[in-house]
Amino acid sequence: ELFGRDAAVRSALLVAILPAFALGTVFAFPDVPLAFFWVLALWAGWRALQQGGWWWPVVGALAGLALLSKLTALGFIAGLGGAWLWGSWRRPLREPAFYLGALLAAALFAPVVLWNIRHDWFTLDVTFNRDRWVEAPSAVGSLLIFAGAQLVYYGAVVPVLVAAAIAAAGRFREAPWRYLAWMSLPMFAATLVGAPGGFARPHWPGPAYLAAALALGALWPQWQVKRPRLLRAALGATALATVVLLTAGLTPWGTVRIRDGIGHWERVAAAAGRQAMAGDPPALIVAEGYQTASHLAYHLRERVPVTAFQGAFLLWQRRDEWTGRRVVYVDEHPTRHRIDIQAICRNLRPLEDVTVAPRRRITLHGCEEARFP
Repeated sequence: ELFGRDAAVRSALLVAILPAFALGTVFAFPDVPLAFFWVLALWAGWRALQQGGWWWPVVGALAGLALLSKLTALGFIAGLGGAWLWGSWRRPLREPAFYLGALLAAALFAPVVLWNIRHDWFTLDVTFNRDRWVEAPSAVGSLLIFAGAQLVYYGAVVPVLVAAAIAAAGRFREAPWRYLAWMSLPMFAATLVGAPGGFARPHWPGPAYLAAALALGALWPQWQVKRPRLLRAALGATALATVVLLTAGLTPWGTVRIRDGIGHWERVAAAAGRQAMAGDPPALIVAEGYQTASHLAYHLRERVPVTAFQGAFLLWQRRDEWTGRRVVYVDEHPTRHRIDIQAICRNLRPLEDVTVAPRRRITLHGCEEARFP
């Protein structure tokens, strides 16, 4: 609808070979439904700006579902608002359907807001006070690592995609290009601001690449004439890397490597559960990070209480119930501890070691009389 069928096919093929979308969509990440609803909202948003009417409730519903997937969908709301304010379409304010769309988006997102009100805005706290993605000696170092991670997540074609988004801004007077510029550059800019501090994750700008791919699909014939070797090399390297990764992941060797990379947490859960059940009442299992606690809770199926001192597990701590309980501490970082387990319980002692992956062992400790701060 923006640039014709040929550009659409090129854009679809571009997205299909980006590693983050070709491989990342097999994992249980919120970025998967985010990308799905973002693409649909991107299409519906263009139609709403062009035609108005009942397209606004469609956009509102899709934007609300994207927001339920991940808060980075706020980038879509901001982009659509920018495209509307700087465009020639002003009629939505006179259409009841426009307000119905806004109401639908708000209604779908309302459970998240209500939950946060009841939990001291925990989502915002985690978002703005999270640990750094990478520890680098300087802001420049963090920025370089973030830029390098973009090439790993989205392939060698990343500089070309960013250039296409910038080129869209250069054609700002034309509605399709203005729309794509608003749907890509603000998200790129937001993650770039967070990169020097080590807070922006490499996957955060993913939706922006979807809009940039539309721009590149349209620009490709012109750019191929000027820089054919450069474009083919970037595209070929990205496609080859994705094919190699997919092929390796589908082989028995690749499957084993992926499994070892994640770790055999069922072994740790079984050992921790056994140690915890060796008493009445069962001991509380404590981990440092929310990911480790999630693995353990998943495999133990709530037979034994599990908590962590980071992430959403903080909300589920029943400190009054657990005060004085025996604890099984899953020590995932034997050389560097993020919590002072000695301050939480007394008589800390090793129980057993468990091999979670090749050359990686987890130590289980036992202690008495938990005292939660």
